[in-house]
Amino acid sequence: MLHNKKCPYEAFLELISYNSEEEYSNGAFSQPYYHYSCHLAVNLEFDGFEVCAWVGDVVEETGQDTFKSTPFSYAIGDESTKVRASLEAATYQYSSADQSLPRYLAKINYQEPTAAEDNNYTGSDPDGLNFFGRLSRSYFMHAVLHDWPNAEAIQILTHTKNAMTKDYSKLFIYDIVVPPTGASISQTTMDVQMISLLSASERTKSQWEELLSSAGFKIVKFWPDPQEYEMLIEAEVA
Repeated sequence: MLHNKKCPYEAFLELISYNSEEEYSNGAFSQPYYHYSCHLAVNLEFDGFEVCAWVGDVVEETGQDTFKSTPFSYAIGDESTKVRASLEAATYQYSSADQSLPRYLAKINYQEPTAAEDNNYTGSDPDGLNFFGRLSRSYFMHAVLHDWPNAEAIQILTHTKNAMTKDYSKLFIYDIVVPPTGASISQTTMDVQMISLLSASERTKSQWEELLSSAGFKIVKFWPDPQEYEMLIEAEVA
């Protein structure tokens, strides 16, 4: 349903029985799954309204192959609001929460893994793989480096570079690239979250260039996202 009067964050805090900022055991950030769900739901904007999608239960993976319902949905699969049509128009970026449901997992013959190298999905090949294995053609990171301050991000990138082959391997980073002006509420909200939770931050183009250069990379191109939220950064060993 559309909310243009009551702050959706207030409704969310009521949902998780948030009491006060002094009570660390029941604070706004004490339940990160709910917090992330709230972020995804309340920051979708359509026609000037914030969309707060209360669309029933969504599956939460709480442990290895175990699930429980949660009362707060992050809008995926909503049939009753503009969220549904908007997500369908952006299927290249969003995936349906239904793909986590037990009925979906049963359909593709999913089995509980007993070892990292087990192949759990019929028709695909998610066998165990060392990301830093050598001689791969491409290396892909989505929303990884924004979780880390520069020192740790450089360490991750350096290990990746050491596994790559110059003039052959490519590094693709799909992450937020903050514009110098006019950043969206989603981008700035995520920036505040990274600062407050992880002592990290979202990065501008110049900051990405400096970070990758420090790890021995050169950026080939910033590929824009039509949603204007993230970009695909193509890089190679300098």
